[in-house]
Amino acid sequence: MNLPPPFVKEGSALSGVAASPGIAIGKAYLVDRSKINFLYQTLIHEAIIDEEVQRFEDAVGLAQEQLEQIKAGVPEELAGHAYILDTHLLLLKDRLIYDTPIQLIRQERINAEWALKKAVDHAREMFSRIKDDYIRSRIKDIEDVTERIMRNLVGSESEGLDEIKERVIIVAHDLSPADTTQMRLDRVMGFITDMGGRTSHTAIMAQALEIPAVVGLEDCTRRVNNGGLIIVDGTAGHVILNPDDKTLAFYQGRQRGYESYQAEIVRASHLPAETLDEHRITVKGNIELFEEVAAVIDHGGEGIGLYRTEFHYLSKRRLPTEEELFEDYRDVAQILAPRSVTIRTLDLGGDKFSSTINLGEDINPALGLRAIRLCLRERSIFRTQLRAILRASAFGEVKMMFPMISGLQELIEAKEILREVRRELEHEGLPYNKDMETGIMIEVPSAVAISDILAQEADFFS
Repeated sequence: MNLPPPFVKEGSALSGVAASPGIAIGKAYLVDRSKINFLYQTLIHEAIIDEEVQRFEDAVGLAQEQLEQIKAGVPEELAGHAYILDTHLLLLKDRLIYDTPIQLIRQERINAEWALKKAVDHAREMFSRIKDDYIRSRIKDIEDVTERIMRNLVGSESEGLDEIKERVIIVAHDLSPADTTQMRLDRVMGFITDMGGRTSHTAIMAQALEIPAVVGLEDCTRRVNNGGLIIVDGTAGHVILNPDDKTLAFYQGRQRGYESYQAEIVRASHLPAETLDEHRITVKGNIELFEEVAAVIDHGGEGIGLYRTEFHYLSKRRLPTEEELFEDYRDVAQILAPRSVTIRTLDLGGDKFSSTINLGEDINPALGLRAIRLCLRERSIFRTQLRAILRASAFGEVKMMFPMISGLQELIEAKEILREVRRELEHEGLPYNKDMETGIMIEVPSAVAISDILAQEADFFS
């Protein structure tokens, strides 16, 4: 465990999740995100129910206007990460956030605030059953969006981080992507939060902004004094409150050392990766979200070696459309061009599941209906994704990869469906790269045993 120096006073150090590396030293700026209070109300008359539905729809419409305004003002250095706000704009009309509260208002005759609360509580319960930490943490996006709608319903304005007048360290219970995109980088040195984890959008945005951050501190908003001096060690995940001179000097030294190291890394990041005997190595990054592409490019990545595509299927209560998938894949391909991106087809089932797909009750997480097996059974879902990937291949260097291939027959069946989809696109006159490479992931022992046979059918292994 990485602990603060032994001379740090007991009780003055908080430990959380190291979300973004670096050292920040400065005054704490406590952001008030007090709980929104509202009452349960029963609606008696039909006319009142219609008015309540309209009030909810107006609150959603206002939230859309607010997010679009925030997106329009995103600074240039975060332009590649504005996709997070696009996700929130899409969530505004998601069935869970939009349709369900309206149904509850009409069916249970309750006020909009309570209907929205019930919908969010149900979403939390669903996401809590997901074993994958990254996907489970996406409930935060739903909470961010619904908090904005709720504030519009009750007429409560949230504090804008763009109004900060001095260089500070933000201290908050939590921060939404809209909050982080409004930060003035010349005034925010770092931030700490009670909530969050390594895969939260808060952490992703901190890394994109390249400012130190520690999240998941649980009670920093209660323990930190507004205006007090604090140290944020985003590398180790520590926050030091009211440091003495010795502690301050120690961390100032670490700060200078880290900044020097970062400058050296940035200077060297775009140099070719080459061994002493002049063997050239291609270094690529793995991503799960569009907004991570910018970080790969900024740090010298030569492409995307693996684009995991499950988020679109696990973040909504409906299946993504072909157009939604195509637009996402196309944007990644265009931004990376001429670098390549390898898109992995859907890997759901077992310990990953989607509320929109019935996977049955007897699925074994390791050997059951998962990944390519699921896709071969749910062929309409598979074909939709294949169409989107193929269409995106016309806009950049796109490769495709099938996960969890365990035998030759699975690969042959998957390639046959791919051929059928190619013929469909040609018939419809939709462009795609006819030479797009198709590979497989070697993940199970049976694939290793017959790898020489699989190599005759696959363009590459991973």
